[in-house]
Amino acid sequence: MLQTLGMGIASMSPHILRAKAQAFLGTAQDTALPQKQAADIEALKKQVADLTALLTVKADAPKPKEKKGKKAKKEWTPEMRAAAGARLKAAREAKQKAA
Repeated sequence: MLQTLGMGIASMSPHILRAKAQAFLGTAQDTALPQKQAADIEALKKQVADLTALLTVKADAPKPKEKKGKKAKKEWTPEMRAAAGARLKAAREAKQKAA
């Protein structure tokens, strides 16, 4: 390949041209990793900034107000309703037997 370029390129012999090309490629290879790492760092910084903005928006959202002095209304699950119903039924039966 170097011979097709010819010896007339800036009056360099093929050996000198080859040595300069290898030096250039060696330098390019050494700087490729730091450039990739810098791009990765910038991408991570952008991601952190986006997540921080999202958390800020969520933190600023209005929270439901709790009533002072009163307990919050308890949510009943189906299991809790069934257990309460069974207790009431047993209490009614006991009351009827006593009467």
